[in-house]
Amino acid sequence: MENPLRRTIFAALACALLFTGIARAATTGDVNGYARDANGHAIANVTVTITAPSFSSKTSTDSVGFYAFVGIPAGTYSIAFTKDGYQEADVTNVAVIQGEKTTVSATLANALRTIAHAVSRSATSLVQPNQTADETIVTQQTLENITGTPMTIEQSEVLNALPGFTPTSGGAPAIRGGALNDLGYEMEGVDIKDPVLGLFMNNGALAGVQQLVVSTGSFDVATGNSNEGIINEVVRQGSYPGFADVALFKDLGYYYDGFAAEAGGGTPDDHFTWYVAYHGVRDANVVGSGQFEPLAVGATSNVQVNETVLNLFYRWGPNNRDQLQYFGETGYNVYDYNWLVNPGITPYATNNMLVWASLASGTCHPAGGIATENCGELVADTLPTFPGQTNYNSSTDYPDNENNQHAVQKLEWHHQFSSSSYFSFSVSKAFEYDNYDVPWGGGAFDDYYLHNASTNYGLLATYSSQLSPQHNLTAGIASIDELPGYNAQQNSLAAFTYFNDWCYVQLIATTPEFGCPGTNGTPLTTFPRVEYARNDMMHRNYAYIRDLWQPSARWYVDWGLRWDNQKINIPADASQQGDLLNYNGGTGQYIQTAGPVIGKDVTDPADVSPRMFADYTMGRDDVLRFGWGRYVDFAPELQVETKLLLNPALQNCNIANGCFAPLPGYGVTNQVSNLYQQSMYDFNTYFNSQYEPTEPQYVSDYEFSWEHDYGHGWQSKITPYFRKGTNYVVGSQAIIQTLADGYPLYGPYTWSNLGIIQSTGVELAIQKTATYGLSGWFNLTYDNTMANYDSDYFPEVSFASISLGHFYHVAYAAPITASLGLDYNTPSGFHAWLDIPFESGYWYGVGTKTFIYENFYPNGQQAPLGGPGTIIKAVQVPNTNYINGVYGYYTVDPSNPGTFEDPNIIGSMGTPEGPDPGSLQASPEAYVNLTFAKDFGPNKQFQIGVRLANLLGNFSQPVPSENRWYVNNGFGAAAPTSGVNYNALYEPYQYNLSPNPYVSEPIGPERQILFFFTSKV
Repeated sequence: MENPLRRTIFAALACALLFTGIARAATTGDVNGYARDANGHAIANVTVTITAPSFSSKTSTDSVGFYAFVGIPAGTYSIAFTKDGYQEADVTNVAVIQGEKTTVSATLANALRTIAHAVSRSATSLVQPNQTADETIVTQQTLENITGTPMTIEQSEVLNALPGFTPTSGGAPAIRGGALNDLGYEMEGVDIKDPVLGLFMNNGALAGVQQLVVSTGSFDVATGNSNEGIINEVVRQGSYPGFADVALFKDLGYYYDGFAAEAGGGTPDDHFTWYVAYHGVRDANVVGSGQFEPLAVGATSNVQVNETVLNLFYRWGPNNRDQLQYFGETGYNVYDYNWLVNPGITPYATNNMLVWASLASGTCHPAGGIATENCGELVADTLPTFPGQTNYNSSTDYPDNENNQHAVQKLEWHHQFSSSSYFSFSVSKAFEYDNYDVPWGGGAFDDYYLHNASTNYGLLATYSSQLSPQHNLTAGIASIDELPGYNAQQNSLAAFTYFNDWCYVQLIATTPEFGCPGTNGTPLTTFPRVEYARNDMMHRNYAYIRDLWQPSARWYVDWGLRWDNQKINIPADASQQGDLLNYNGGTGQYIQTAGPVIGKDVTDPADVSPRMFADYTMGRDDVLRFGWGRYVDFAPELQVETKLLLNPALQNCNIANGCFAPLPGYGVTNQVSNLYQQSMYDFNTYFNSQYEPTEPQYVSDYEFSWEHDYGHGWQSKITPYFRKGTNYVVGSQAIIQTLADGYPLYGPYTWSNLGIIQSTGVELAIQKTATYGLSGWFNLTYDNTMANYDSDYFPEVSFASISLGHFYHVAYAAPITASLGLDYNTPSGFHAWLDIPFESGYWYGVGTKTFIYENFYPNGQQAPLGGPGTIIKAVQVPNTNYINGVYGYYTVDPSNPGTFEDPNIIGSMGTPEGPDPGSLQASPEAYVNLTFAKDFGPNKQFQIGVRLANLLGNFSQPVPSENRWYVNNGFGAAAPTSGVNYNALYEPYQYNLSPNPYVSEPIGPERQILFFFTSKV
């Protein structure tokens, strides 16, 4: 069966705010080009000056008229070309994009003639000659156009509107059908991908963002440990004269207050600049129509978000050739989940009768002739308590919550040898404290808490040089130490995890009805905690070399090699610590089985990744782009280590001193001699292997783009792609041994590199730009992702299905996602924004067939009960309640169910499903958001506006849920009791559902009326 703790914790951690720090030189870009006369001849010794409010530099053209600026901070610049005897040429609005090269050439006329000044394409232009990567550049204006509000803090809404993004059914951003933990996140070139879970750390907050650079699919060798794409946030810099902006937000409906502010300044000589920004939100979120729906009970929240960034630069030396940057980001966030749940009547899971009934075994003995408590209560009293409890049936008096603190610091020295070469060295430190305390979690056995405290240190050196007009070489090397500190517990599962410990718990051992002999020692007052940690140190190292090669004026090629290595310092005896303990019903003995072998391919993997991209400029209006890359994504520590924290004193309860009774088979089939070993093996067998043989995941990505400029502000870009991932980590339960009587022994759900994923699709972007009047965009992604697993974010799948090579449409990605935006601006300062996100509906459904292992005789005849000489084979069989309980598509005759292969079916769910899970598609969804704003005051420095979010009140649930109380009456029609929850008497906040096999509750985002006011200084 599926591991309950893994299921609940993984679901909660899908929106975890976790953190690491790996430095990368990715906040600068390059500019080069030629100066020529009207006849196309090179002009040498032309002075070229590049200028922005926060940075400037100059150089001269060489004998062939070529110039280069390498290592320019990302931003928008003006470039001036001057030489005696020639008319000055100015190019404005030159977009420098981090990690990319911008080509700007100029034609100079003699001084007697006048020519028009050239204008470069903007950073958000879809047509980008000489930009090799498939990137989307998001500026502050883009953020405002998508979200309809200034100084936005919500990153997910922005990303999900971009081409290439296929957001998961939970709303989290993903690229091209990829998984949540398969995406790379950076802030100012610092990798903020958490090493334990593989998620991002900063909640997608956007305080002070200048550029959000998004690579969908292919990306160059300067970035790694992602198979899906990279998101890098580049923060603004200060300048002289200074500036400041303030924004206030207030919702008229549900409680929402927001405040954002930024300020920057510097010295007149640009030697010193500073920038600081803050975002704060207080949001009481109520989903859907605001009614307290059964499925929405866990979807209400009270959120506090605080994020601050600081960006300091000091420059010195000739032409300010030396630069020292300090960047800091810090955040403190609090999330009260299930906000409307009353903690006074929603205690830790053991304090409800459903748990007691699950733990009950017979009728407990009376004390003094009076029945004291039922057996369920007695066992519940022996479970470890949750923080805040004094005993098993006391309340914690706080709601499910997460509190998160995170920070990143980077100190970088940047030395410009010349305008065309530089060296940089940076150090970074990052830490996080991320604590989940979830006493309710939706009901019985779903409680958990976990605390994550990790610190990471990074070193990076980068050298880049424009060697010639044809070649720009960049090389980098980095080393990162990651110190994770991760602890998690789910105490209510203790009695189900440590099966063999029941008679060593004092209260249970003294109760005859539980069948304990009463002769053994009883050292435990409670069951051992289901407590595990991930705290072995990790190291990451990488090196790369990259060449930007320009063989002609029309061709640009970006190629390189990258080497990656990750080490995990797990114990030398990790394999022995994973030993299992299974019971052989035929012999009555316990069998000790060796755990998985952990080798260097797990603890010290390394990989070399080649990547190559090219673009061809057919003319001013057409650009073709080609890309191919091989990528590696190291398994996060969660998929390698689940180290049990067990009290070593349990070793004192052993056979020698009579405390521990040897298990049947001791000395023959097992060597378990004490309670510590037994509890350890129980954990491995029924919960998790402590160390698992997971290797890196690999992807090859192929893509082609055609960009076209139609004129009058109209542009388009279309990108077909193909992406295939191998060695993907999936969870499954494999057969580890076949007993002599033909019965298989199954191991625990464990991670293995058996996953394969394949995505084929196309990205489409159309935009119309205009300073005034109507402008807008339309982005669409069609994605067909197939995998031999059917879930996202640490997926689990039947091992029988994998062994048969079966593939599924992944359920977490909709085939079509799109976004339409229209903007209307007038010279008088009136603004209107309309944006409509759309998705075509996610896959759902249990399917009419399923995969299991069965016993067969050598002649192929089915052997339902197994036996000596039988063969275990993976087969696909009808999906009945005989196999999957209430979630079976078919219902069998309870008095004569038949066999798995040939069941006696008397009814079905009646839904038009195909054989596989996810063969039904949910209804399409679209949300309508509208904003109006007006500038006023001196120089239009003030703005007031209103945002009407989810204007039409679409509260649909993205994916219908399986009705866990569905009852089939035997012939496909709902029985009178279908949807009735008999647990409602025993658990708070449990309700009846509809009688249908799938239910869809109105739990979409609430309708919002948000007023905002901004002021610019």
